[in-house]
Amino acid sequence: MKILIVDDSSKNIQFVANTLVEHELSFAISGEKALEMIHVEKFDLVLLDVIMNGIDGYTTCESLRKVEDYLNVPVIFLTAKTESEHIDKVFDVGGQDYISKPFNTKALKSKVDTFLRLKKYDDLYGSKQTI
Repeated sequence: MKILIVDDSSKNIQFVANTLVEHELSFAISGEKALEMIHVEKFDLVLLDVIMNGIDGYTTCESLRKVEDYLNVPVIFLTAKTESEHIDKVFDVGGQDYISKPFNTKALKSKVDTFLRLKKYDDLYGSKQTI
């Protein structure tokens, strides 16, 4: 299964990539680049930073949810913003979960594996509900 990591920090991308080496990974350093990539390649999960140069993660997620092939693709936000209004916004724009920065590698692996299993189940059994 394919994961798209979207973050404007190469350090964060490298950390996530090193944590998820067993997965097929692609990277985007901006929300704009991520939105270009989803029209070329199909991803099973998106890890999305909130604060980025250009369009932020919230806007990126809202735009991603307008693409039919991405209605059921899980989006996990990577964020240093843990105040309740920011967490609420993660879910309001179509995210399924969030991981606080700095990352805990076990939490990252566990959440990624869980959402990939759910996505695989959804793909196999054809759920028509959006996530």
